Amino acid sequence: MYPILATIALYLMLNELPIQERLNKIICCGLWFNDQKAFMPVYLQKFVNLINTINDKGIKCVVKGQTLILSLYILSAVVDAVARAPVQGITQFNGHYGCNWCLHPGEHDGAIRYNLLDTVVPLRTHDDTVQLMIESVNSTKPVFGVKYPFPFTCLEYYDIINGIIPEYMHGCLEGVASQMMTYFMKNLSDDQIEWLDDKIVSIAVPNQIQRLSRKISSANKWNAREWENFVLYYSIPLFSAIIDEGISKKKFNHWLLFVEGLYIMLQDNISETELNRADMLFTSFVADMEELHGKRALTYNVHILLHLCKSVENWGPVWTNSTFCFESANRYMLQAIKSARGANHQVVRFVNMTHSIHVLEDFLYSKVNVNVRRYCEDVLSRKVSHYCKITDISYFKRGSRLDGQLLRQLQLSEHSLVFKKMVKNKCLYESSLLKKKRTNNCHVLLNDGSYMILDYFVVDKKEKTVTKL
Repeated sequence: MYPILATIALYLMLNELPIQERLNKIICCGLWFNDQKAFMPVYLQKFVNLINTINDKGIKCVVKGQTLILSLYILSAVVDAVARAPVQGITQFNGHYGCNWCLHPGEHDGAIRYNLLDTVVPLRTHDDTVQLMIESVNSTKPVFGVKYPFPFTCLEYYDIINGIIPEYMHGCLEGVASQMMTYFMKNLSDDQIEWLDDKIVSIAVPNQIQRLSRKISSANKWNAREWENFVLYYSIPLFSAIIDEGISKKKFNHWLLFVEGLYIMLQDNISETELNRADMLFTSFVADMEELHGKRALTYNVHILLHLCKSVENWGPVWTNSTFCFESANRYMLQAIKSARGANHQVVRFVNMTHSIHVLEDFLYSKVNVNVRRYCEDVLSRKVSHYCKITDISYFKRGSRLDGQLLRQLQLSEHSLVFKKMVKNKCLYESSLLKKKRTNNCHVLLNDGSYMILDYFVVDKKEKTVTKL
């Protein structure tokens, strides 16, 4: 649920689809147009009624000749911190009992701080929260942070506490990472910041890192993907170079707790042992925060790290439930607005057209004439000149002949051609001879743990064999 100008968009993601299909085929099922914020109980009640009506009748479909009746169940909701409170009917994070997953009262110190308490903080549960919602109806004040009933309580199988996910993009990246960078920058001199600026733009990274980070001095302008890349790839080599000069070793080790914990949470497969280690890392990170950075550092975003591992245990790695895809859908929807007049009609028309295109692609495209399909693919696909494909590997540009002496020395066929760029399993590999300033795709890690630098890809087009030099 995210604002587009004066609009709140409600998206659905189908959990049973393959991951790439799931991310690309987001369904926009609700739009709120107003110059004021949506009152969530009213807005979401319409959605809840729709889901319950669909499930009463079922969704009839034919799969492989068999007629099935499907039901649609809402498992989880992903919203940022500002929208999370009104969606759940709980006090916002800057108020007492503002945590969505536990009954931490918070301590006011200019703002609400979530310090570690001497006693164990009870976790919120579905049944207890429903009871608090009932009590809040006849109360003029929030009851342990609960302000009003949450419409999702009417959804079958939905857990109103565990079904709300600690959001990774805003909470961890634009929240904790940005907060920590602010503390580090205060202790760095202008010369040290300038040195870091020069270093970060000189680091060459693989092509998989699609968003290259800008200078440290412009960190306040970074987007979430830049923060992610900085935390995982740039921060440790950069900060390790200025230990005891600008960043103490204790603060650096404290930062490592956050980086390693986040790395574990982002893996495709997470074992129970790794999950327990991540929980220990985040707990240590939160516990040491006040000593190293003061009480004001005990923010809501830092606190929710304590609930992140439980969410991953329930719903999988954080990348499967982040708001990256929903933010992307918002940007895509903004393309529909060509003028200020009638913006709501433009957005609705755009959403309807997008849904219709998906239907046409799925049901009609596979049935059209082969020549028509080939023409459409030629028009819509990006053209790449001069490339050849052997088995599952694509080589780019025209191949060149090897020197005769080198052919004999390496016992290669006279049909061999040399390439400097290839793609295998959607991963780009390039020759070290291609001089690039900010990207590097020539270093590879072998199965035996050793590293290799790629100079050439030698292909025998006749025998369809590949030799890497």
